[in-house]
Parts: sequence; structure tokens; C-alpha cells
Amino acid sequence: MSKSDAVHLYGSSKQLAHFQKYNRFVNKNLEESLFKTLQQNFETVTRIQKGRGFEYEVLNKKKELSPRPSKNSRNGSWSIPYTHDLDKVILSLVDNTPVEGSLGSFCEKLSLYSTIDQYLVTRTFKTKSSIELFENINPYIVDLVSENIKSLEQETLRSLVRLNKLGLIDLTVTYRAVSATSEFVDLDDELAKFYIRKQKEILEQENISLWFANNLPSNEKSSSYHYLHTDLVRNKISELAKKGFYASYIYKHYVVEIKKNRLSDKLNYYSRALNLPVENRSFNELQSDFESSRKQYLLAKINKKLAKIKGEHRNPVNEDGEEMYGFRSISNDILDQYYDLVISGVAENRINEMMSVLFKEKDEWTDTDTFTSVDSSIEFEKHDPSPLAQQQDHPSSYPLAQ
Repeated sequence: MSKSDAVHLYGSSKQLAHFQKYNRFVNKNLEESLFKTLQQNFETVTRIQKGRGFEYEVLNKKKELSPRPSKNSRNGSWSIPYTHDLDKVILSLVDNTPVEGSLGSFCEKLSLYSTIDQYLVTRTFKTKSSIELFENINPYIVDLVSENIKSLEQETLRSLVRLNKLGLIDLTVTYRAVSATSEFVDLDDELAKFYIRKQKEILEQENISLWFANNLPSNEKSSSYHYLHTDLVRNKISELAKKGFYASYIYKHYVVEIKKNRLSDKLNYYSRALNLPVENRSFNELQSDFESSRKQYLLAKINKKLAKIKGEHRNPVNEDGEEMYGFRSISNDILDQYYDLVISGVAENRINEMMSVLFKEKDEWTDTDTFTSVDSSIEFEKHDPSPLAQQQDHPSSYPLAQ
């Protein structure tokens, strides 16, 4: 097949106009795009040298157009070793019945958090399980583990965006406001973005983060933020105020379902789209590989962080080479203690113990019926009465305006 024939039969209008103007390709990107289109239509496509140029040898036209690999579909996640497995687990568990909720509840519903403790450690829950898990552990160690565990939710969001771009799922995202009594109201994008922008302005005015405001309520700046925030949601967001609705926070609500025309071949389509081997593992094997790879990846990431702390915050030494304790220029005693635990290797041991508990086998899961949460984003020390599966994410857990 000559280039001219290939362009006229399979080229886009842009490729055709370009070829008619120059009678050849002077734009290599357009030429490579045509080659990929031919690969979608034929089992084998080879460039055959002819004179100073080449033609295409095409064999076995496909009955169905194969998916086209896309750099955009990768969405920057390929450095995480379990990216493909996470995509496949989601595809395996979602069907034409929609799965919906905040990112955290979506992950919990699909058991992407392999144990309930993983889900709890990312939130401000006061439970028997978390008390036993974190007893006598420096809070900076807890934060380091929980931040890394919670990274699953952003990874899941990237998976959903990627699967949506590949045409495998329908993804709908809306804003919702949550009241102090756990009532919900749907918001349009304009109102939600107005709220987020105003909230950000207040935080910048007080020079604090939302995490700081919610976790250190007695701080003077935090108190000022909450006063201004209350005024914002009660008086400035008129659409909510008219309904007598007090918005504690706003979050993104995700609705996900498999496209009906992909129900029967979703995993095969995904593998073809990204040029992966055909999936031949059982679902249990796939999920086990995903959880094992995730655990090892997180441990390596945490240990890299600990090694950096060891290098930057080791105590100074005297003339005899002995460490001089208590000489760091840090006013926070708990942080100073944390550095000592990291340098001595105790922190690494405790983190390994915690990860063993967090990645325990599913048959050791804790009964969730007895859990009660304290969500600092709803109001300090007020219990969320809703069932665990309905409880929402902390508003500072991920960017709202993505």
C-alpha cells in the first residue's frame, strides 16, 4: 500500500490536507499517527523501503478496530509498580451497577483498602482498633504511615481518569456539601468553586493549612479561621443559606460504571489498548499481587524518607565523635523525639510492625459495625452518626478543584 493510498483510505482530514499540499509527509508526528491508525486496522503493518521512501505492507485486516494506545491515558502514573493491577482490580469489581461516593468511600466499597484498618488510619477515627494500633507511638510516625496509605485515593483517581479516557468506564463527578448532621445537598460547579476559592482566601489570610485548622482547633489562627469559615457558609453562600443549610464542608462525589459495550471484554480491551500481555491470573491472584506490590512500594518509599531524615537531622558530635543530644534547634519536643527514634532505627521497626497489621489477611478484618468516628471537618468532637460506608472524606485529604 502506497503512502498516498494509506492517507486517502485511512488518514484523517488533517493528514490528507498535509499530504496533498506537500505530496509527502514533512510532519513526522502526522506520519507516525497514520502508521498507528494502520496498526489499529491490520494485524501486521511493516514499512517496506522503495527508492528513497517506503510503502506499507499490511496483512490480515481486523474485523474490529483495536484500541489506540495513548500517552495521555497513562496519566503520569507508570512509576508506581502496581498501576496496571490497580486498574484491573477496579475494572474487575465495577460493572454496570454504579459505584459511588467520595474517593475514600469508593476505595472502601471496592476493598482497595485491603483491611479496614487501612481505611481507618487515613481518617480521624477514635476506635478500639486505632487505639490499640497506635498506642505509645510517636504521632509523626503515625502521620508518615497514614499519608502513604492514603496515597491510594489519588492513585485510584488517576486510574478512574485513565479508564474513562480509554472508553472503559463512565465517570461522573459532582460537588456535594455536608452539614453538621450529615445531610447532603448537591451543588453546581460554580457555587462549589466559589466556596473553595473563599475558603482558600481565609486560609491564606490566616497563613495556615486546612489540616492545621482542623487538627489544632485551640490555636488562635485556627479559631479565627473557623469563625470566618462559619460566617462564610452561613451568610455568604446564599443558595445554601436560603435552604437553612449549614455546610460543614464540600467534597467531590464520584459515580463510576462500566460502559455497557465493554462489559464482556473489559480486561482484554484494557490489555490491548496498552499493549499488555493478556491477563491470565485469577481475580484472587490479581488482587494479592496488587496488595503485595503496594505494601513493598510503600515500605520502600517510607524508608527513603527515613534515610533522608537520618542524613539531615542527626545530632551534632563533639570532639570525641560522640553525639550531643538536645542540641537541635527545634522547639517541638515531640518532633525532636521523632528524629531520635528515626536515627536510632526504632521508628523503622515500629513502622514495619504497623504495616504488618495494616496489610493483614482479610479473614482477620475487624467487625465494622461497632466503629464510631470523630470527623474533625464536621465539627470538633461531634460524632458522625452515619454508618461507616457512608462517612465522608476529610476535606483536606485531596484537592477539590482538580
